[in-house]
Amino acid sequence: MQWARLTRRRRPVKKALTWASVATPFEVRPFAMELTMCMRYYEKSYPINDIAGATTGGPLTWGIISGNRPVHTIYFKVVKRSAPTFNYYNPFTGAISLARNNDASTNGTLTLNHVSDNTVAFWWNSGNTGQVQGSSISIHYTADIEL
Repeated sequence: MQWARLTRRRRPVKKALTWASVATPFEVRPFAMELTMCMRYYEKSYPINDIAGATTGGPLTWGIISGNRPVHTIYFKVVKRSAPTFNYYNPFTGAISLARNNDASTNGTLTLNHVSDNTVAFWWNSGNTGQVQGSSISIHYTADIEL
């Protein structure tokens, strides 16, 4: 076998490198399919055009209860190839590894309980300032599996 020649089409020009004796047509997949396939390796809570650390877009928000530190769970949109590296960001400052207490207007840290291929669980650290019953926290996140 030999590498087939790059296929060319009239506008728009698409090229494919194929291991075959003849060229095969270029496969055009729908954007939603491509995005879902990519999300096995990378996912974020930000709007699609925003980068990690941006201070735009609607963050994820949960209520917190003083004393018994409830565990909050994020279910990933797509099951990952393996357990990802999970990073969270303050939605108001963009700072990594800081969450926002919306009611006290303070920042604090989270403790990750577990990270798996389809979920991450965490709680608001009890040493953070401004933790009172009924307060809420907000974060943005990324989940990344390096190839």
